[in-house]
Amino acid sequence: MKAKRKFGMGKRRVPFRSSIFRPAKAALTGHRIGTLKEGPKLSLAAARAAIKSVGGRKNVQRPRIIPLPKTGGFLPFLIPLFAGLGALGGLAGGAAGIAQAVNKAKAAQKGLVESQRHNKTMEAIALGKKGDGLYLRPYRQGMGLFLKPAKNC
Repeated sequence: MKAKRKFGMGKRRVPFRSSIFRPAKAALTGHRIGTLKEGPKLSLAAARAAIKSVGGRKNVQRPRIIPLPKTGGFLPFLIPLFAGLGALGGLAGGAAGIAQAVNKAKAAQKGLVESQRHNKTMEAIALGKKGDGLYLRPYRQGMGLFLKPAKNC
């Protein structure tokens, strides 16, 4: 029967990182690995040897892992993403409406200028101020539609 230590102290436990993890890592860095299967085998063998040298699994102090509740993830990210896309679509629609209005205004201005020019030309022809008549083809003499100048009676 083994004698217990005083004050209720049991066997001495060693930390996981210094007694198991570091020797396994050192075994990997010290050897040249040829294939992918050799690395895990080598590190596992070194970790098993380190556990045996400590005196078994019971003597290894495992790191404390504090469970944290899961928050976030992918789904909560989707809501602001779709809201942003909707707002972006609204902005694009507004910009397209403004551009369309500007283009319509420019076309209307050009149409107005052309209409004024056409009306002046027609009035000049009707009053006989310009040329001898109205031709179907420009700059051609004869063989066209003529308006005779009105004679003042």
